[in-house]
Amino acid sequence: MSKPYQFPVAGQLQGVEGLDITILTDVLQLAGIEANLRRQSWHDQLQYLAEGRGDIALGAFKPDNGDDRFHYSLPYRWARISLYVRKDETNLYDTTDIAKLINELPDFRLGVVPGRLFADSALNGSIKTATRAGRIVNASSDEENLRNLLAGRIDGFVGDRLGVSTSALEAGLKFQAAEIVMPGIASVHFIFSKTTMQPKTLAAIDQAIKTLEDNGQLKKRLHSGISSVLMSYVLDTTLFYILTIVGTVAFAVSGVLIAYRENFSFFGALVLSALPALGGGALRDILLDRHPMGMMSSPLYLCLVGVTVLVGFSIILAMRLLAGRGWTLSRLPKAPRFLTMANIQELADSMGMAVFTVSGLAIAISMDAEPLWLWGPIIAMLTAAGGGILRDIVRQSGQVGTLKTELYAEVPFFWGLAFSVFLLTRPDVLAPEEIQLAIIITVLGTFLTRMTVVLLGVRPFPFSWTPKASG
Repeated sequence: MSKPYQFPVAGQLQGVEGLDITILTDVLQLAGIEANLRRQSWHDQLQYLAEGRGDIALGAFKPDNGDDRFHYSLPYRWARISLYVRKDETNLYDTTDIAKLINELPDFRLGVVPGRLFADSALNGSIKTATRAGRIVNASSDEENLRNLLAGRIDGFVGDRLGVSTSALEAGLKFQAAEIVMPGIASVHFIFSKTTMQPKTLAAIDQAIKTLEDNGQLKKRLHSGISSVLMSYVLDTTLFYILTIVGTVAFAVSGVLIAYRENFSFFGALVLSALPALGGGALRDILLDRHPMGMMSSPLYLCLVGVTVLVGFSIILAMRLLAGRGWTLSRLPKAPRFLTMANIQELADSMGMAVFTVSGLAIAISMDAEPLWLWGPIIAMLTAAGGGILRDIVRQSGQVGTLKTELYAEVPFFWGLAFSVFLLTRPDVLAPEEIQLAIIITVLGTFLTRMTVVLLGVRPFPFSWTPKASG
């Protein structure tokens, strides 16, 4: 069992939860069937089915040359299969034909989960060949296979791409193995004992799967479970971590610049910096009743705000001291006309907005907010623009430009909607590369849209109409 499909959790349904469990629950409920689940290794599950001591197992690939040991349901999800090898050994292998590679390399040690078959019959045949040659190392899960690979106990293993990616993320082993994606996608099924399951029951389960597919519930389950995992996988990178820090500092800088222009106190500068950097996320978490709140899960971001304000205060103090000694900014080369204090503040604000739009979307997906096309853009807008609106409420006493004269919250809302629609219209099998590209486009799109609005002076359509005076 592995995330996100099946994994042990104390206090849940028979101690197991996951995407497969959720779909099975929907199917059985619709078919009017009750089931008691037990946690077992894949090998034991197959043995129980063969002996008639069990009825059903989840997450099986159906070999393309058939399998007469069990009954197979209609497919309820799809998966991509990959070969995993050590990063420094990818150039040693011809990866155009994975089955041939496993067959023809006499020293290639293959990690396998006992009893697991794949849809590709040639791949299954190569695993049997490796087994007869004594080149097999058994493992209970993808995570164990991954650890064996990195420890040098095996040379490679084959697994479901999403399952292995999730295992790597959970175990802190992400990006430590090379991934060779096999062409095509494989269907995933429930399998049943031929001894205990009756044709009428099998037909009811297949009909339930078809009904869930027709009414969109199955696709909704798959998108929710898979998108959440892929967002976590893609965002759990050093690059996005750096971008989040940059976004926090950028929002804080915008507050410092406003405090400088409008003569706020040091404490006022802290408030104006903290609100856009942390306020949107806090507002989002309060409305979603999310625990722990993002800003309280780590002191880093609050410290970044404090350090940014201190640095800004130090620079301003230094400028005043130099001015007292007759040194002024006029001695510096003249800046371009567009490089004004206001535009620098908007640049910093746009950088923070771009990063936090994606952060808000990730929270919406992880919280299983439905419908995503509605809540995705709303939560993205709250995260990216909510703090800036709060800042302007504090500083302007009713004249809130972000709500009256600026296209501000509309920008993250639009890009949040675009990202949500992208996810909802994609096939049931998503790849990390697709999510990564969508995130990059969303970040750049949000930033460039906001800066275009600022530089061109685009204004929102007013919620009022004043008739022209007659002649």
